[in-house]
Amino acid sequence: CGAAFRWATTLDLLSQLPSRTLRPDEVTYGAAMGATARGTQWLKSLQLLDSMRQNQLAPNAMTYSCLIEACSLGNNWQQAIAFLVNMRSARFQ
Repeated sequence: CGAAFRWATTLDLLSQLPSRTLRPDEVTYGAAMGATARGTQWLKSLQLLDSMRQNQLAPNAMTYSCLIEACSLGNNWQQAIAFLVNMRSARFQ
């Protein structure tokens, strides 16, 4: 699901998890963010971050890396640098 151009399928599967009594975790969100990054859907990656936080999940090194990749591929360098700073301040390297 993480392949480029399959980001929509990935997001659809993610949205189906609660109806199957499954709860997405950091790895699930990271995989979805990776798919949206490779699909150059950086705004979708930011929405996933919001959803992740609403589910009381904290970003980890993988999710920060996917967010940085998504923003850089979307030419949103300021946001990519902001995530890099956040990642470093959270002591992820």
